[in-house]
Amino acid sequence: MISNVITTYFQVLGLKDRLVIARETEANLQDTLDLLEVRLEFGAVSDVEVAQQKTQLSIVAATIPPLELLRDQTINALAILIGRIP
Repeated sequence: MISNVITTYFQVLGLKDRLVIARETEANLQDTLDLLEVRLEFGAVSDVEVAQQKTQLSIVAATIPPLELLRDQTINALAILIGRIP
């Protein structure tokens, strides 16, 4: 029982860390996209480079909702393990 609580607790911590990293990565990719779009206006980059950046941003952004859901489910599981209502 105690080992399940500890394992689940560390899973929650790990998921929180992964979400922070994913959100920071998303913000960094958005900043890069903004810069590329400005450079595109001046002809310094191609449409392909902008499209690639948009794809990378979409991929990272798509990982956030499932991580949030998993974090919430894991928090609920932890609550149940320690006898609290989720």
